[in-house]
Amino acid sequence: MAKIETPDRGQPLDISYLLRIVTEINRISDTIGSAFSKIKYRDTSTPSYASAANLVFYAETLKIVDGNLSVQSNAPATFDYSGMFKTTPVVLCSVTSVTGVSNLYPVLDGVTQNGCNVKVFSSATSGAFNADVSIIAIGERISS
Repeated sequence: MAKIETPDRGQPLDISYLLRIVTEINRISDTIGSAFSKIKYRDTSTPSYASAANLVFYAETLKIVDGNLSVQSNAPATFDYSGMFKTTPVVLCSVTSVTGVSNLYPVLDGVTQNGCNVKVFSSATSGAFNADVSIIAIGERISS
C-alpha cells in the first residue's frame, strides 16, 4: 500500500503533494467500490409502524372496595377495551390510591387485544383495603 509522507510543520503544500493525496483517496474509493459491488443484498420488507394518527389511547381506573388480603392474597381488577386495538397494545398499570394497607403493587396478567387483568399484591399478609388501579393502553387503532 502506498504511503503518503506527512509534511513537516510549516512546509508549504504544493500541487504535486495534493495530487498524490487526491489520487490515493480515489484509488481507495475505487477499491472499496469494487469490493462492495460483489456483495449481494437481499431486499427485506420493512415492517410497518403505526403512525401517530393511527394510535389510540385508553385509560381507565377501577376501584377495589373492601379488598381483604386475609381472604384473597391478590385482588384482581379486569379491564375491557375490546374493539379498540388492531393488535395487543402496550399497557401500563399503577395503583393510584390506597387506604388500609401499605406497599400495594400491581402486576399485569393476561394482556390481550381485548383486555387485561391487574392483580394487586402487598407485602402485608392480612388486612382490608381500598385501592384505585389505573391502566393506560396505547396501540394501533382498528381501521374503520
